[in-house]
Amino acid sequence: MKRNNGITTFWWVFVFWMVLITFIRLTGFFLSFLITLIPIFIIIFLFMNLYWIVKRNELIKKYSKDHSEAHNRFFILLIVCSAKVLSADGNVAKAEIQMIKNFFLMNFGFTGKSLQWVQETLQEELKYNRPVISISGEINKVLDYSTKLALMDFLFRLAASDSTINEKEKVVLNEFAATIGITAVDQSFLRARYYTGSSRYGFSAPSQGKGREHYLRILGLTEGVKSEDIKSAYRQLAKKFHPDVVAHLGDEVRLASEKRMKEITEAYEFLKET
Repeated sequence: MKRNNGITTFWWVFVFWMVLITFIRLTGFFLSFLITLIPIFIIIFLFMNLYWIVKRNELIKKYSKDHSEAHNRFFILLIVCSAKVLSADGNVAKAEIQMIKNFFLMNFGFTGKSLQWVQETLQEELKYNRPVISISGEINKVLDYSTKLALMDFLFRLAASDSTINEKEKVVLNEFAATIGITAVDQSFLRARYYTGSSRYGFSAPSQGKGREHYLRILGLTEGVKSEDIKSAYRQLAKKFHPDVVAHLGDEVRLASEKRMKEITEAYEFLKET
């Protein structure tokens, strides 16, 4: 009986060791197999990344080729200025980059490859963080006054699109306006249009309500103005922001300018009746 128990124990121990050895061998085989696969996975990953980089660059190049030099130059400068305003507080969150992409989507109808172009240009500029004076020098070399004013109007509008223009952003905007030669009258208009008041935390963007105050702000005016002041402001803005002034920059800018002109006309029509 004891002998049988000893034999049984022996076989159990034998089976256990055989199973353990088989398990170790299989584990070693699978580990070796996985280790062999790791370089393959790395190569596939790198290849896919390279493919998408090449594809993205092709889309960006195609977008640039499909538009005029004036169009590309204007938008590159707008994106470059946007990057400077965006980094005014020293921090750039993903939500802020998305906000700029949304701005180009809503105001210029950018989608797909054009939005990719905006993001690539924006991220590239954020790496360098050039001073305002350097960017302004480039603007002064290639843009006339009417185009510079349109650029500043879009830049102020973009800064106000997240509902608040803080003090640091205001400093950057004012520096851009001064160094590219925007007149005191036009600077005053931009501030009146996009700054609705100050507080400890900065300046609020224009409200979306359509009362008298809203329409006065569109024309850069304040309460108490005379009817002739309203007419004069309308005529000046209609001349400065007429779509024909920026038509050479492409359909996106022209359509955005048409919306801007419609907004100005609506404000004038309302105010001249009140």
